Amino acid sequence: MSITAESILDDLENDRLPLPTLPEVAIKVRETVDDDDASITDVAQIIETDAALSARIIQVANSALYRGLSSADNVQME
Repeated sequence: MSITAESILDDLENDRLPLPTLPEVAIKVRETVDDDDASITDVAQIIETDAALSARIIQVANSALYRGLSSADNVQME
């Protein structure tokens, strides 16, 4: 049996293709970003609850592409 876009869509529609759920922190970030009253500090506080995500964001922030005059030591640095 060959895998085609149609067969994948059919499997998704008929619950034969389980997809992983988003981590809880990603769902919280998405909900917070969609909230008009939320601030960037609110988003940063949620991200800080996940050590791996925080470390990756700091790593990217300190990359040559994004780094400013000083390096980031935490998620909330400006």
